[in-house]
Amino acid sequence: MMKLRHIVLFAISLLSLASCRVEEQRLFTRPQSYLDLVQAYRDGALFDRFEALSLTGHVIFADRDIYVRNQDFIIHDCSSTNRPPIVLTEEGWLVKGQQTHIPGTKGKSAEESFPVFVYLYEETLHIFASNGELLRFKTREEAEFEAQVFTMPKVFLTHSSDRIHKSYPIDGNIVIEDPDCHYSDVARLESKTAIQGRGNSTWDMPKKPFKIKLETQQKLLGMPANRDWVFLANYSDKSLLRNALGMKISSILGMDWTPRYRIVELWINGEYQGVYNVFEKKEVTKNKVNIDLAAGDCYLELEQNLDETTNFYTGRCRVPVQFKEPEIPSDAQLSSVKACFNNFENALWGSSFKDPAKGYAAYIDVDSFIDNYIIHELAKDIDGNIRKSSFLSWSGTTHKIRFCHVWDFDLSFGNADYFPWDMNDCQGEPNGPYGWWIKDYNSNSTKGNGWYDRLFQDPAFVSAVQDRWAEVFPELKRMPEYLEKLVKEMGDAPERNFKEWDILGTYVWPNVKVTGSYEGEIRYLVDFYTKRLEWLDSKLYTL
Repeated sequence: MMKLRHIVLFAISLLSLASCRVEEQRLFTRPQSYLDLVQAYRDGALFDRFEALSLTGHVIFADRDIYVRNQDFIIHDCSSTNRPPIVLTEEGWLVKGQQTHIPGTKGKSAEESFPVFVYLYEETLHIFASNGELLRFKTREEAEFEAQVFTMPKVFLTHSSDRIHKSYPIDGNIVIEDPDCHYSDVARLESKTAIQGRGNSTWDMPKKPFKIKLETQQKLLGMPANRDWVFLANYSDKSLLRNALGMKISSILGMDWTPRYRIVELWINGEYQGVYNVFEKKEVTKNKVNIDLAAGDCYLELEQNLDETTNFYTGRCRVPVQFKEPEIPSDAQLSSVKACFNNFENALWGSSFKDPAKGYAAYIDVDSFIDNYIIHELAKDIDGNIRKSSFLSWSGTTHKIRFCHVWDFDLSFGNADYFPWDMNDCQGEPNGPYGWWIKDYNSNSTKGNGWYDRLFQDPAFVSAVQDRWAEVFPELKRMPEYLEKLVKEMGDAPERNFKEWDILGTYVWPNVKVTGSYEGEIRYLVDFYTKRLEWLDSKLYTL
């Protein structure tokens, strides 16, 4: 009798196990349509368009059609919205806050994984797989654009002065050539302009940065029309690409404004100057820092070199705050902005600092603080620690502080050799890709003032950072591909640059490594970025 009972129980357990396996198979099958899409991605198929039918979705590529049954998975249209948060939890992938129960398959290929979220965005199809990989299909237009014979734009500045001065502008002329009309509708643009030096430490370097003011507003290489433009020399950044990388990450994070730029070659009075970045000027306009000055909004900079007319230090942390616009605020504005910063710091260190209504969140836009953190922590930006080159807006309506854009990445991504030795988890390499920088910056060490150090003591803030990181991580993994594309587009321009500036085998402040070749500089940048990204991905979820 006992034996019969054991046999029955064993049979029931087998049926139960079989039932679980059937349920697991039902939930986690790999539809043939998904495998067909992954194969299309592997084949480099070019996405054309998507047509939603009653029971299926019709995905049309240049060389094939794939039909997706609605019961396989839905293809979501995110064309007019941001992609929803996609987060891996212990119970599986979470999409839009809804549990899918699809397990994580990190370390496996896309073919061995499951479709978590498939969507249309930026005019093409994306597949988010359960291994955390994001498959983005190229479009016909992108392929045609990349297939063009790319000629880097050339810029020719001329003037009749003895030299270009930092303290005042000189009159001159500018010619911009885009022979392939790669960026704009015109192959040549010419204008009168004023030319002036710019920068702090960078102005003392042999390859000088400049700013110009055109006679009238002009679209420059496809960027929105303006009179004011900035030429960054990137002398100490031998990759010539760290600013470009920083701006790409800013666009992935969706900062309020990501400054647009173009990579060009520059001549002054017929003499070759090298590879430069032409950037938009930082200012308040509808397509840049879009705030309402008339309503009392303010554009601010955290900068220890106090070079603006109106500035102050915060009360608790002694953070240097400058007014960029308005340059001279009203007494009421100045008083309100000071009070907001001081109230924020007092609330941040108060006993109720985690309270959404009474704590720090009452004074800042928390999401913008998170995005700003991720950019500067990933870049390991020596200047991104709330002391230099940090740009915020203050709302005259909500009285809240918001990080609005980033700037200046030439001393980031492994290109600064003066990090403090007391960095946590730096593995004996304070200037290397490991170790907390922005998060641990605090007033009890050599590392500063402590905004983020204190914010990370709130579990809700930590959780929000983790969720945001999971959301953008798939795109951040693609940055080596982006750098490869930029190097290809520059062609032999870096060779000409370093023939003019023979520094590849020489230490230039504050280089961490001297590789001796341009190829070595790119390998070093990609290696640093990849290790930094992987280190942060492994550490953020342990906080």
